[in-house]
Amino acid sequence: MPRIVVENVTLNYPLYGRLTSSQAERLTKAPDLNQSGSQRLIRNKHGGVIGVQALQNVSFTAESGERLALVGENGSGKTTLLQALAQIYAPDVGKIYINGQFTSLVNINLGMQPEASGHRNITLRGLAAGRTREEIEYKRAEIAAFSELEEFLDLPVMTYSSGMRMRLNFAIATAFEPEILILDEWLSAGDSAFRAKATARMKTFVGKAGILVFASHNRNMLLDNCQRAIWLDAGRIREDGPVKDILGAYDQEMVCRQAIRDERSRNSLAAIEAKKSLLTSNHGKKMVRASPAWRARIGALLPGRLLRRIMKILIP
Repeated sequence: MPRIVVENVTLNYPLYGRLTSSQAERLTKAPDLNQSGSQRLIRNKHGGVIGVQALQNVSFTAESGERLALVGENGSGKTTLLQALAQIYAPDVGKIYINGQFTSLVNINLGMQPEASGHRNITLRGLAAGRTREEIEYKRAEIAAFSELEEFLDLPVMTYSSGMRMRLNFAIATAFEPEILILDEWLSAGDSAFRAKATARMKTFVGKAGILVFASHNRNMLLDNCQRAIWLDAGRIREDGPVKDILGAYDQEMVCRQAIRDERSRNSLAAIEAKKSLLTSNHGKKMVRASPAWRARIGALLPGRLLRRIMKILIP
């Protein structure tokens, strides 16, 4: 039976060598203002930023048959948690136990070899997903038919258009029934006719999964496909419960946070305008004080009453 156990997981992103000197200086001077911002920055003893804490002490269990939604703002840790479940990133602290074969649709372009043919990529992607050669060959004709690429499958993928690559990736990614499905946003591909076919395939694919872990900002998709939700806030679990209740609480919180952000933006713009007005006013005063002295100095250097009159006209 498929099962996921996440125990006290903390995951950090190191930033050594990834910041410019000006970025590093600004971050060093920045105060730790709030939980969703700079408090997640990892600093050295001199105050310099050396990393970001993406997940902090995350724990939960998902049993067979569960449909689990991940909700949260951008940067809250949803995709990082999915990547940790897919074993793309290893936790710095804590453990993740996965019982069952998983399919990760966090980044379906990952692992595509542009120099290899479409058929060769079907083999490579299948092997990378832990499938046997027998399983891959059994599904090859289905993948080829669904992608509608026909003879192009014998050509290097680098010769494909972006839409053709997406069709092939989608066909491969959804070919094998998953015990555990890790999904970052709902997948679709191609033109309108192909998208309709892809949407129907996704519904069947999701329905066959033993466990679904689904991160999305689409409220209707989460309500249609999940019963339980985990709300991630600044890398931590804020709430865990029925999806409808969690989404209601999350939406209310987002309305309040947006009002605070809007007020902060208005105050910042007002401060900028006030500073501009002050600078303009000071600049005008300096010009008024300097003009008579400048005019007298120039007038003393110019010979002749006529030229001085001309200068008075040009410089009133």
